[in-house]
Amino acid sequence: MPASVLTQHNDNIRSGANLQESKLNTTNVNVNDFGLLASRDVVGRIYAQPLYVPGVMIAGRPRNVVYVATMHNWVYAFDADDLSPGAGPLWKRQVDAHPVPSHFYGQGYVDISNNNEDPIGILSTPVVDPATNTIYLVAAAYDPAILAGPVALAQNAFKQLLFALDLSTGDLRAPTASSSNPVPITGSVRGVGYLDGQEVGQGVPIHKTANGASVDVTVQGKKMTVIDADSGNVLFSPMQHMQRPALLLLDGLLYIAFGSHGDFDPYHGWVFAYEAASLKQRGIFCATPGGAEGGIWQAGEGPVGDAKGNVYFGSGNGDSNSAAVGGPNLGESFIRLRATATSLELDAYRTIFQDAGNAVADEDLGAASPTILPDGLLVGGGKDGNFYLLDPAQMNKTGAAAALVQAFLATRGRGSRAEVFANGKSISTHHIHGSPVVYDSPNQGVLVYVWGENEVLRAYKYDPALHRFSGQPNARIAQGQSTAIGTMYASNDERNRDGMPGAMLSLTADGKKLGTAILWASLPPFGNANHGSVDGILTAYDATQFDAQGRLVQLWHSHQNPNDDPGIFAKFCCPTVADGKLFLATFSNKLRIYGLRATSDGGYSVGFGGHNGLSFNGSARSAGGPLRLTGKHDFQAGSVFCAKPVNVRTFNSAFRFRTTAGNGTADGLTFCIQGEGPHALGGPGGGLGYGPDPNNPNDPGFKITQSVALKFDLFDNRNIQAGSFLGLYKNGDAPTAANTIGGEIQLALLGMDLHSGHQFLVTLTYDGATLKMVLKDLTLTTQITRTFPIDIPSITGSAAHVGFTAGTGLLSADQEILSWQFN
Repeated sequence: MPASVLTQHNDNIRSGANLQESKLNTTNVNVNDFGLLASRDVVGRIYAQPLYVPGVMIAGRPRNVVYVATMHNWVYAFDADDLSPGAGPLWKRQVDAHPVPSHFYGQGYVDISNNNEDPIGILSTPVVDPATNTIYLVAAAYDPAILAGPVALAQNAFKQLLFALDLSTGDLRAPTASSSNPVPITGSVRGVGYLDGQEVGQGVPIHKTANGASVDVTVQGKKMTVIDADSGNVLFSPMQHMQRPALLLLDGLLYIAFGSHGDFDPYHGWVFAYEAASLKQRGIFCATPGGAEGGIWQAGEGPVGDAKGNVYFGSGNGDSNSAAVGGPNLGESFIRLRATATSLELDAYRTIFQDAGNAVADEDLGAASPTILPDGLLVGGGKDGNFYLLDPAQMNKTGAAAALVQAFLATRGRGSRAEVFANGKSISTHHIHGSPVVYDSPNQGVLVYVWGENEVLRAYKYDPALHRFSGQPNARIAQGQSTAIGTMYASNDERNRDGMPGAMLSLTADGKKLGTAILWASLPPFGNANHGSVDGILTAYDATQFDAQGRLVQLWHSHQNPNDDPGIFAKFCCPTVADGKLFLATFSNKLRIYGLRATSDGGYSVGFGGHNGLSFNGSARSAGGPLRLTGKHDFQAGSVFCAKPVNVRTFNSAFRFRTTAGNGTADGLTFCIQGEGPHALGGPGGGLGYGPDPNNPNDPGFKITQSVALKFDLFDNRNIQAGSFLGLYKNGDAPTAANTIGGEIQLALLGMDLHSGHQFLVTLTYDGATLKMVLKDLTLTTQITRTFPIDIPSITGSAAHVGFTAGTGLLSADQEILSWQFN
């Protein structure tokens, strides 16, 4: 039977790994053989990670089912194996017809739905218990009649509801005695809340009395007073809180965590424990019983559960002090809870920083969840981009400092782009959202992966014998040394480097079998998904085979073939992969289903094999037949090569290319022959996808080794202006005038303008000693001929990969190969 994905990020330790995937591997996940197979329409945006349950009995027979929940409070069960166009759900159910419109919290509140039209419904990822054939979920809802009534009662309109549905039918499970289904989530804990709160939003009107505190709010245009604490109790407000973290099912208990709507006071971090069998409440925890805020959101990541029954999570901005009324205030802390027979108790914690004395306003440790490593230690992070390694054995109820074993900055380093400053302060961000992904690999040991905002994917080696990230610093904000990095940047076009949220990660492998481990990521490739709806991209990296330059090899991404485009990025939602298929949530009101194609077809019609036979890298993609090496985006590097080596001792080749017209375009392209491999790729900008970018002091130096390249350059890197140049290079040297073999050729002096938007025909002949090139402008019919004495096989090998590279910088262009023959 295929592996199940019953909870967010695959398991209760939130490893993000499915290690029973035998169908997908690093060989067959490529532009030719892998892509979009089907889409399923749903009502509402999908924030919750799709869950996969094999062998569910529906209508008398077992089916492999993917479950999808939406912000319109709909739950769908789709047959995961039925890929026929337009196939409907096996069943669907709207658990409550009145999800909460996001504009209730103000026209400027776009944190959750990215516009004012979408509601807040089922936001968190449900959890499945196959033993009882049940899916548990929480839905936000409201009663329009109560909200329209007296203002004094308006708060009572808002509900957070816990449901238990039958997996086979979607019906409500029959309630037990003295309980109900659904169950309204309510409760209180001992404390004084905002009466002693320090970390409160500026200008928030707080009314303090001897018995407690209340806060004035405006919801749906109604001015209300929310009682935060009264008579020694802090009160949970369903209206003020949002249930974003995934549900956790551990030892028969459901753990449900809450944070805020966009930091709108008053709020706290809450965790409720309910008995799964009866839906009876077992216990309640509040992160700031004697203070304010400290929400639990974790970018949708669920609380972590271990084999001992411990529950771990991180809290966000809020009060943090050990002597608070009702228990310690635990903002900006890693927290451990344990359930007893009658309650939910604080077992241990480690506060990472005290908000009250912190000069940085939004460190927000709660933006990500910790993950349990193979040796039992935990690693987590937050908006400051640091990894924090904790030893659970050293954690205690007094917040022992010894519990923090190591800390270092994990989301900046080699390959990072320059930060942007305003008024002397960096405005660039490198937050961690969600959680790291962990894999005990067969050839690299334990690897921990993270992909921060405005950054590249990074892998770090962890040593479980030493209980350390060996070779890494132990100082907060000290940059770590990545074992390997990716080449794609999240929110690439955000020039202030303040895009959000980085990438959401999953991993698949067939145990420890080499060649099967794939790191999957969903991210916004160009835009900022914080407060807007932007395009998404799905990508796959070889998780364990790094190239000689310390890069993770990118196997595939969904923009390589326009038919594979996922649509609008689903913020904070990681891919679900099981039984050879990948299920991706979107904000396009669709579930996307990816897998192996029935017929190999990469969506192009040039080069080797016609519709297959090529390897696409970086920004390269099909353009409906032709090859587009780069698009109109910043700092791209793209390459296309034949997937298998060909004889280059002698050859003939001809290709047509075109670039976007105008002098405001850059940077150029190359025809390249190389012996490095089908995934070879250099740097962006003046590197032309072939060598390092000569204009970028932070360039990591990526280049294509064992290579020869003929460039067609659009930019004068010496005088920083438009130009048209030709030159020959080898071994990935930066394609500058100084590095040319035989000197750079200024095409403008010969009547050639690569910025014209014309099609150019290049004819190449190599006789084993001399490369002859004819370049012809097909509009003006002018042409030039040049010869280059060079021993290509001595550099590349007699069999090599042949293709093209290109790059863009702050100026960009569509750079396309329109036709290509090679003999």
